[in-house]
Formats: sequence, C-alpha cells, structure tokens
Amino acid sequence: MKAELFIFILNSLFQQFLSQIAAVSPIFDKFNITDDYDKKLLNYSEKLIMPRQFDLSKPLFINYFEKEPFWPQLCLQGLSQSPLDFPSSDSSLDKTEYFQIISSNYSIVRSLYLTMEYNNTVHSIKFLGDQGHIIIRKNNLQYRYNVTEIQFHLPSEHTFDGVFGDLEMHIIHQKDDVYTQEMLASNFLVADPDIKFTQLYIAVVFMAYGSNDNDNITALKVKNLGPVLNFDLSLYTPINNPFIFYEGSTTIPEPECYENVNWVVPVKMEVMSLAQIKLFISWSIQTYSSKGNSRKTKPLNGRKVYYEYYPANATVSTTTVSNYFSVIYSLLFLLMILYT
Repeated sequence: MKAELFIFILNSLFQQFLSQIAAVSPIFDKFNITDDYDKKLLNYSEKLIMPRQFDLSKPLFINYFEKEPFWPQLCLQGLSQSPLDFPSSDSSLDKTEYFQIISSNYSIVRSLYLTMEYNNTVHSIKFLGDQGHIIIRKNNLQYRYNVTEIQFHLPSEHTFDGVFGDLEMHIIHQKDDVYTQEMLASNFLVADPDIKFTQLYIAVVFMAYGSNDNDNITALKVKNLGPVLNFDLSLYTPINNPFIFYEGSTTIPEPECYENVNWVVPVKMEVMSLAQIKLFISWSIQTYSSKGNSRKTKPLNGRKVYYEYYPANATVSTTTVSNYFSVIYSLLFLLMILYT
C-alpha cells in the first residue's frame, strides 16, 4: 500500500512539474517535451524561392572590390573575415543558445542625409547623437551596443548557397564600455570575456520584387537624396524571430578589416520594389562606374555559425526551475522517510 501511494504521489508531482515548466517557458519544447519544435523553425531557404525579376548578372554587379589584393594585410590574411556564404538549410547550423537579443530601443531617424563615406566605398547614414541601442546576451553576460551608422551594399554581401540578395543594409553598433563595466561589476568579473568584439552589425538582406514600395525604404529619400524622413530601425531587430549569428570582420578596407564584429543576419529577408532598387542602382552608378560595392564571401576557417531563435515569452527562469526541483526533492525525501 505504501509503495503504491509512493508511486502515485511521485507521478503526480512529476506531471505537475512538466505542466508548470511548459507554462513558464515555451522554449522547453526544444527539449522534446513536445515533438513540434522542428516544425516551428523557419527554413530560410524558403525565402529565396520568390521569382527574380532583376538580373544580377548585368554589368553593374561586377564586384567593385577587384582591387582587394591591395587592401591592408589583415583583410588579406585574417582568418575571421566577412562576409560569409550560408548553407541553404538551417540543419547544418549550430543551434546552441549562444547569443540572444534581449531588447532594442531606437529613435526614429529624421533630418539626416545619405552620404558617401570611406573613400567612396559605401553609402552611409552616420548618426551624430544618441539614436538608440540594442541589448544582447553573450557568454552569459549582458551587453549594450549603441547604433552609430547605417551602410548599404549592392548586391548583398552575405549570400545563401551562392545566391545574392539585391541589397544589404548594415545597422552598425558600438559596444557601450560604461554599460559593460557595470555588468562586469554586478557579476563580480574583472575582465570582459567578449572584449575583442567591440562592434555589432545587423545585416538585413533585401530582395527586389514587384511594384509595391517598401514604405520604410521610401523614407530614405534615395530618389532626390533629400533628408531622411521617419526611418524606423526597430523593424529590423530580430528579437522574436530567427537569425544567424557568427563572429567576423568589417567588410570595407578603412581603416582595416578588423575582426571585431558580432554579426546578426535576420532569417527574414525584406522586400522592396523593383523601382526602389533601381533608385539605389542609379545612385550607385554615379560613384562605382557601373560596379557594385559588395565584398566577396570569405572562408569559414573553422568558425561556428549559429541559428538562434528565441520566441516571445521563451525566457527560462532559472530561479523558477530550481524552486520546482527543490520542492520535489524535499517531498521525495519526506516520502522516503515515511516509506521506510
């Protein structure tokens, strides 16, 4: 009788534990409490199936970095260079929960102009003041990166099984050193375990398709190079959506291809109209003499490429989980005493 009671109580506690965990944290689906997690993963190769109406083989898209052999030494010999060519299936990527975007807080971009920077190698919008930031977690430590600039490359620099997007936008951030020191102090750490990576780039890939303009791209005023009007950076932060993460370098030669960049590439590809990409091309031709400004992809050289996905409300509460375990262990101990 005691044995039956013991088994009944143990089973009841275990079932209650699983139901409580599932309610607290849907990300536990990943650990096979249900078998549907893989079905929820978005396969980014599906984003490349849309019909292509813009010919990337036209002369414009001859790689303008044909002078790359004359770039600084690190650009030529570095082992962690960017951009990369990603595989067509997420199954070959590392799904370890290594890098997480916690939140972002950007101001709407207004009254700034698209300009040419770095010896006419890239179209850019530079922010003079505080335009906002992103909070991330890496190495179990929280960091803040402040947005400093937006850059545009035609065609995309990152590719998917060799397939280019029509445009790639880099949202560039710089690590907030004061915030980092505060986090180190609160975690009783002296040295930053991620000290090398002082920049964070969000690389948003666009495909040109159809006649429907992207309103946020319209706000850039590419047609007349007027002041930017209400450009919303927050649309491109993949907080609750899948993204690819890896550690790499900057992609322009000035001052050098420093290998100090945390790269975030959203799985979701954005869409702009054919008319909008042609405006970027017209602007580009004025500088690049009918050549694009995208660097060729580089070898992986043993680096890990992560597929990260943190759905809404999926943060695991370590305190809550440990509390459940503590209660169960205590009850089991009492039951063992009664049984013996």
